[in-house]
Amino acid sequence: MAIEFGSIITNFQEWGVFDYFLPFLLAFALIFAILEKVHILGSDANQKPKTNLNILVALIFALFLIAQPTVVAMIQGLLPATAFVIVVILAIIIVMAAFGGYAKDGSVLGSPIFWILLAITLIVLLWVYVPELSSFGVSVPSSWTLSDSAKSMLLALVCTVLIIFFILKSKKSGGGNSSPKP
Repeated sequence: MAIEFGSIITNFQEWGVFDYFLPFLLAFALIFAILEKVHILGSDANQKPKTNLNILVALIFALFLIAQPTVVAMIQGLLPATAFVIVVILAIIIVMAAFGGYAKDGSVLGSPIFWILLAITLIVLLWVYVPELSSFGVSVPSSWTLSDSAKSMLLALVCTVLIIFFILKSKKSGGGNSSPKP
């Protein structure tokens, strides 16, 4: 008997996994991790955090969070976009590593080109996702939005400029050596 993946997701939606369990788990994990790291509620004689208090406080915060449907809706709306941004940032790091955008210490993250590309990417992503904020009650000026065709044209232009930049950069550096220079 084969089980369809789509039916599993449908069952999770019917059972409230996405509405209650996952937001609760996310809030609990984040709050607990922060409390364990910063020792706000004190520590014992061995300088270890008071885990039992941290669990209790994280549990209370997470339960209060899932009791607010608007907050849960915001989490459900923004979390996929956040995951997309993380994937884009990782893709930029991989592209920078492939094209040799290294700093003097050999790291990709120390390269000024990386930070410029990251800033441009984040600005474009914010620009694309700003209209989504209006569904959560955030007022967005109409001048901040573009039509879909204008967004596509802008994306194509940025990609073309970046490709030309990397091709010219690799020719100047001697044929696109992608290994870091110590």
